[in-house]
Amino acid sequence: MDRILFMQSTNFEFLRPTNDVLANLGGLAEAVLHIDPGSALTRLRSFAEELTKAIYKEELLPRVPQASFFELVKDPVFEACVDKSLIHQINFLRIQGNDIAGVPGLNKMERSC
Repeated sequence: MDRILFMQSTNFEFLRPTNDVLANLGGLAEAVLHIDPGSALTRLRSFAEELTKAIYKEELLPRVPQASFFELVKDPVFEACVDKSLIHQINFLRIQGNDIAGVPGLNKMERSC
């Protein structure tokens, strides 16, 4: 069966051979950036979450199956594996995306950490 390309992008196509989901999320964020920046930010939050899950999978890191995005990023196993600057960037997208999306049920620590 042929692979269907969902959304081609300028900056994320290099990811497609190994991670279609990341390439598609990045392409969607690019496509709506100038039309709806808030929507682009929520897509980038999803991108950051999928990136985090991909790192867990690639590095064979142990994880709780139903862990939230916040729990995955704050896990000491993840923090020991990933450079702090990447964690800061992931957290920035997580927090900003949550604020834009108005994600209900987040406590104050999950919103700001």
